[in-house]
Amino acid sequence: MKRILLVSSLLFMVGCGSKNSEKNEKLKLEAASHSLFNLSTMYSDAEQNVSFPLWFNDSIIRARGITSVIRSVFEETKLDTIESKVSIPKRKLAYTFGKLGELKQLIVSNYYDDKVISTIKIVFSNHDENTGFSQTRINDELENADKEFPYIQMNVVLKNEDVSVYKNPLTSQRLFIIKNEKHWKPLSVDKLCNPNKNDLILFGNYKSPTKKYKVQNLVEETDVHNFEYVKSQLKEILWKDDPFNVKRSFKYDSSGQCVGFIDSTFSIGNFVSKMHYSIQLKDGIPISVQRSVFRDTKEIILFSENFEYTYKD
Repeated sequence: MKRILLVSSLLFMVGCGSKNSEKNEKLKLEAASHSLFNLSTMYSDAEQNVSFPLWFNDSIIRARGITSVIRSVFEETKLDTIESKVSIPKRKLAYTFGKLGELKQLIVSNYYDDKVISTIKIVFSNHDENTGFSQTRINDELENADKEFPYIQMNVVLKNEDVSVYKNPLTSQRLFIIKNEKHWKPLSVDKLCNPNKNDLILFGNYKSPTKKYKVQNLVEETDVHNFEYVKSQLKEILWKDDPFNVKRSFKYDSSGQCVGFIDSTFSIGNFVSKMHYSIQLKDGIPISVQRSVFRDTKEIILFSENFEYTYKD
């Protein structure tokens, strides 16, 4: 009898080990074929809405065992020398992650001549896996820190199966997130939300939206952003920045990693300019991002970032 119980226990342990191994392999596979950045939120105004800290792919953070990321942003006017690239950041963002890959803390430090002039510390808690919303506690450690990093903080107003509603207590602007496609029509939106012209409507979910816009008089849409996907991979974001139209086109390598994107600007259908973002990868994760334009075939760097990672022991 004891021998039977021992064999059963061993089989159970082997089975559990096999399942855990399969789960780990699945996570590793996802980490190798998806981008670390959530491309619908990074490098957009969604970075300012700290109530939805969805800038990184939590599955990849968890699979890689990443505990923190240091993101150093370099002054545009100081990219002429190697020394400035290495030692004089304009801003540093220190992200700290929990066991499930969720963001637990963000510290934003702003610099002038290599000296910290302001710091903002944001602590995240009660992360809602369904909506991406987190409770936030913010500490501006130095005066006017919010001017250097103009963040948006929101409160939950309502959540039900049709719509989630959030409100900025400083401006009273509301954010309506409508998941179900059957409600993505003007009359349904008006009935569910009764929005004013400053409120923001989002179709889908905050992490991977289909459309974001403002509306008045039922059908007069403004500040429209459309997101286009192919097999869950973000391919384009289209928006209007009066009097221009902008198209952000993403580039991926053969493994599915994003290696950059291009913002193309048009006016009355005519091409105006392009902005290039290049993402340098190492072992499948970004180590630098560079924004540049080409003038007379010469590349002019406008923006540069470096990323450093800390891993579990």
